[in-house]
Amino acid sequence: MDVSSRPDRQSLRGRIQHFFYQEQVPYGVALLRIALPLVLLQTLLPRWIHAREFFSADGAAAPLAINYSLPNFPPEPSGTLAVAMMTALIVALISACIGWLTRPSLLIACGLYTYLTMLDCVSTMTKYSVISSHMLLLLSLSQCGSLWSVDAWRKRRREADSGAESQLPQAFPIWPQRLIQLFIALVYFGAACTKMHTNAYFTSDQLRYWLMTNVNNYNPAGELLSFSPAIVIFMANFAIVWQIIFVFVIWKPVARWIMLAIGVMFHASTTPLLGLYIFPQVMISSYLSFVEERHFQRVSALLRQFWSDARQRLEGGPLPALWQQWRPSFRVPVGVTSGIVWAAVLLTTTVAGVAAESLCDPYGMRRPEGPHELKPLNAQVAERIMAPNPPIPFADRLLSFDVGSDMLGGVLLTTQTTVSRGEPFFVQASLAPPHEDAWLNCQLRDADGHLLHETGQIVSRNRLRGDWEFTIPETSPAGRYSFALQHDGQIIAERTIEAR
Repeated sequence: MDVSSRPDRQSLRGRIQHFFYQEQVPYGVALLRIALPLVLLQTLLPRWIHAREFFSADGAAAPLAINYSLPNFPPEPSGTLAVAMMTALIVALISACIGWLTRPSLLIACGLYTYLTMLDCVSTMTKYSVISSHMLLLLSLSQCGSLWSVDAWRKRRREADSGAESQLPQAFPIWPQRLIQLFIALVYFGAACTKMHTNAYFTSDQLRYWLMTNVNNYNPAGELLSFSPAIVIFMANFAIVWQIIFVFVIWKPVARWIMLAIGVMFHASTTPLLGLYIFPQVMISSYLSFVEERHFQRVSALLRQFWSDARQRLEGGPLPALWQQWRPSFRVPVGVTSGIVWAAVLLTTTVAGVAAESLCDPYGMRRPEGPHELKPLNAQVAERIMAPNPPIPFADRLLSFDVGSDMLGGVLLTTQTTVSRGEPFFVQASLAPPHEDAWLNCQLRDADGHLLHETGQIVSRNRLRGDWEFTIPETSPAGRYSFALQHDGQIIAERTIEAR
């Protein structure tokens, strides 16, 4: 039962106890236990062959603690040890996913994942890695291995061999699941608090640069959306409101699914818009922790009904008989201690991983001609790299030069090529940061190039745009006019409009 459905007369202490200690079958954390390792393996498997380079003293590790003047924290392992740790991490995640000695697997995965990511703050440590390490720790406190796992299967086997009756899934106190839910909600709340101190977020500048660039990955849809500042501003403000209220309304039954649906759409959209792949998968997977027993029972009832109908339609056909003929009959001896087998698999796989990486010989240590050597850089290339950066022309700092009638928060919402005589409109120049203090002139010229009006302003280094308000008098003839943006006596941009 959801805490919001408890009677109003219940005491505050009783509500808190019910919120944290009511007993439920841990369907939500079991689903999260399966999904989260699968997501993390997408990033760890490609890095396995490079473990010696990323995480060891033999390569080029980039420990996070260096930024805080803490040398050798955590200690950089040798290349062989780094490969062994990476292999053991992958095995632990797979073991946690299938639920084989679930708690030890999650603890090992949490420890190794945190350790290795702290050794590579350049690429492996990201926002999703920090969130994932916390969720792995909280999952290890739960009974997520009691469902859909090797542990649960072996438990049923032992009960069957001892003659005990098969029991329904066991319920446990829900507090580990609540901690994961609170953690996700507070992550959103903290993200919103950070955005509140970033003025560029509310003016859409921050999002627009993310949309236009391929800092994360290729994102063609983001480049198209960057031409619609009104939509970007709405999305930015809507997202921060959603993040703030998430922690307060997610506990309400109806609001929960609305908030989660918005979250799924929000995170899924970051893939085509911002080029994010793993982060949205981690966050959407975390939503599985909000699945509770009553939710799963409803979905399960619908699926059972669907399966029952489908089976009735298939009765008498060849599939049931074929399944009975090929149904596997393999049985693992119950007397074999699962922990011994698990430890043996972990140790054997780790040793095999180290041996396989050694056979790959990434540094060429066993080559007849000796290990790979760094080749001297061409003198001209080295000189060009070491030379001071040439000054960037101010014209290259100009992001856009547009004409429009509507502004919101100092941002031109729409661009247009046609204006009405007698009605005011705006001309706006947007600059890319960083830039120096600049004096910008905006000139209005007629179709013959004659100067009709000129105005200027200082655009200081902390501003990203300058805007001017113009009105073409009704007494002026209809036709084509142009605007020219000048800096230091040179025209750096022009824009043509049609006056009606």
